Amino acid sequence: MTSRERRAARELTDFLTRLFGPDATISVDPMPARPQHPERVELEATVKRAAALPADLDKRTRRRDTPEGTALAVEIAERYVAIRSARYALPSGLVPTTCSLVSEGLERDYANLFPEGTLQVDTPWLELARAAAETFAGHRVLDGVKSSQVKSKFAELRWYTEGLPEETGDEVAAIIDAASCLSTVICETCGGPGAYRKGGWVKIACDVCDAAKRRKL
Repeated sequence: MTSRERRAARELTDFLTRLFGPDATISVDPMPARPQHPERVELEATVKRAAALPADLDKRTRRRDTPEGTALAVEIAERYVAIRSARYALPSGLVPTTCSLVSEGLERDYANLFPEGTLQVDTPWLELARAAAETFAGHRVLDGVKSSQVKSKFAELRWYTEGLPEETGDEVAAIIDAASCLSTVICETCGGPGAYRKGGWVKIACDVCDAAKRRKL
């Protein structure tokens, strides 16, 4: 693996470990770059769950524990890390961008999915929204899907739509659900692997961003 591939593999493994738990067996392998995105690092991950989640969990978590829910979360995580890898900068930083630039890019590339003003999250979760949009396209369920609002609520991505197509609605909802689950391990500030942090507003933050915030208090 190259240094960029190793970095991407570490991040992807960390995201998936946080999402599925330390007992999950996770393997990550490099893949050829997609012709349309030669600047990205492409990886393929495999997750084997150690055991099923308890039966009394809520329906949302139960959906995530299905093979289909796990596969979608893994696919979106792969795409998210690939998108993020295009901004890797040595030794461990990211090429800066702005929320407005990323938002404008999404509205341009997915005008029907993201009407102007619907995107109300910061850069990391905007990149997660792009990963989900690419997943819609990859599964050929993008047509007819229109967002009404994409925001953060209670430290989770909340993605509302103006109804869903009858034939593809269930799969679209499952992809949105998987993206929302994945958001709970993505730092809202820097986009790295994070966790719930309390204090004022609950947020998802990595150790570095959380420490920086606490120093300012």
